[in-house]
Amino acid sequence: MIEPDTIKLLRECDAGIRMGTASIADVLDKVNDTKLKEMLENCKDQHQDLQKELESLLEEFHDDGKEPNKGILEAELVLIGISRTSKTPLSMYLANRNIKVANVPLVPEIPVPKEVYEIDPKKIIGLTNSPEVLNNVRTTRLKALGLSSNASYAKLDRILEELEYADKVMKKLGCPVINVANKAIEETAGDILDIMKEKGIHKWIHKDS
Repeated sequence: MIEPDTIKLLRECDAGIRMGTASIADVLDKVNDTKLKEMLENCKDQHQDLQKELESLLEEFHDDGKEPNKGILEAELVLIGISRTSKTPLSMYLANRNIKVANVPLVPEIPVPKEVYEIDPKKIIGLTNSPEVLNNVRTTRLKALGLSSNASYAKLDRILEELEYADKVMKKLGCPVINVANKAIEETAGDILDIMKEKGIHKWIHKDS
């Protein structure tokens, strides 16, 4: 059986490849050096080949009747947001309070899982962050991984694009949104527990228990 995390990883890889292909296409027309242009075209072809392989893998897993997003349907709480909005640490924190949590990363290049639109909207909470904080956090993350801080992932225009996309998704779902900027995990978790209590979607657990 294919693990849900494997599906998520493949989707993130697919999104990254799509972004890379688009970035190469954007600069190709501006390159005059023949050798450099040839190298970029080869790189683009390799990206497209890899993208096809990833699409085939994802299609294969779905055609096999797997349910990679079953956790969304079974969760008491679903957290949605772009990268670096504290989805994972919050999921772990709340799981320790016996709450079944699923988190869904929002990426412009990847469709939102249909299961998100099938569940009760009151079970969904959106997470967002300020562009400045995201820029700093993502830059730090790239450096920690030994990668260039100039990558698209940490650029402000990319961050703003992701935030705009996430805002549209959250408005469509009509879910409450919490800005996690400069908030401790415990503080944000407390806000989530308050919302859950208000909506009556889980037995109330005191924040300090």
